[in-house]
Amino acid sequence: METKVNLSAIEEYSEIFAEKISEDFFSQASYIKGEDILKLTGIKQINIFVVKALFDQWQKEIENQKSPYFDYENEQVREALGDYMNVVSRHIKMKKDSFKPLLKTAVFDTIRLIFSPFEYLTTVTLPTESPSKVFTLDDLKTAKKYTKIYPEVIDSVINKASEYNDATISAFEIGQILERSCKDVYNSDITVEFLEEFSQTIPLSLQTIYGYEKSYDQHEYDKQDSNATSQNIKEPVVTTPVNDNEPHFAQQQQANGSEYTVNNNEETAIAEPVKQQQTQDETNTATINDTWAGEQKSKTLADMHTEQPVTSLNSVINLNQKFRFINELFEGNNEIYSEAIDKIESYNDYSSVIQFIKTEYLLKYNWQMDNETVIDFLNLVSKRFNK
Repeated sequence: METKVNLSAIEEYSEIFAEKISEDFFSQASYIKGEDILKLTGIKQINIFVVKALFDQWQKEIENQKSPYFDYENEQVREALGDYMNVVSRHIKMKKDSFKPLLKTAVFDTIRLIFSPFEYLTTVTLPTESPSKVFTLDDLKTAKKYTKIYPEVIDSVINKASEYNDATISAFEIGQILERSCKDVYNSDITVEFLEEFSQTIPLSLQTIYGYEKSYDQHEYDKQDSNATSQNIKEPVVTTPVNDNEPHFAQQQQANGSEYTVNNNEETAIAEPVKQQQTQDETNTATINDTWAGEQKSKTLADMHTEQPVTSLNSVINLNQKFRFINELFEGNNEIYSEAIDKIESYNDYSSVIQFIKTEYLLKYNWQMDNETVIDFLNLVSKRFNK
């Protein structure tokens, strides 16, 4: 059975991704046109899905505008409407407010297609909730037209439908074919490639896609030591390598060559070390106070003079940082992140904030003081309190 994806996390990521792409484009242009859409991102499927979302929405609007006084099934009327749509489609022109929702939908659908192909294809592309529903060969070819990832899966359905005299196929049979085909084509190299592509704009990880609290039936994840040389995803039959060069991927390792389990026993560097079996000398463990005291001493007078006062954390955390903090420090949960920011902002002094962070987050979320993301986050907290 295909692993379920975390739809709420993917939707939030899609919003941030769409905002970043839109902001970059519309900072240089007032409108976006059809030719711009087709080369907007390096992920062709996103660009194609934007066009699909645009035409789907347009089709709905045309249907809603049909007058009850005319015969829209008349051959001449249908031909005229077709000509009209062809002409207008060559003159796409949208402002950011109209374009961004379409882009968000396209990103959302692309991630679902890549990482949960069976779920996406059977709920969106070729809905199979009504087993008796019949799809024609034209329906299938239209579906393939907009599917640039795993197109061979749609081909398998088209080939089967072509065997029948009426060139139609039921939703029930489509579901059976897609279940087999998706297992055959799912390729870890493809998922790694797309993780890297997405992360060039906004960091994306497997934790975001599948969620921390899920009960995995195909993929199980394990944190890997930072010195390890490879990462893995385990499925019941196939063990899939994950690229170690991507800095935002989940760090994972295989235990005894067979099982993957989340490692909850890593040391956490805090002001007062946890009283448990130690794997290293406590005197070598950096504390949060040590880290920031050392950083303060290293500041020059010029540094302190040029630093601008920070009135709020939200004002200095950009979109990339926000998603990285949510993803890597708060288990991909935006609510926990937002609550943490609000609580930090409620404090009046730096010492109390640091104590709060140690108590509420360092242990609970297993933050490591030598982790770059932890350092970046705490550095911003330090600046917020003029330290």
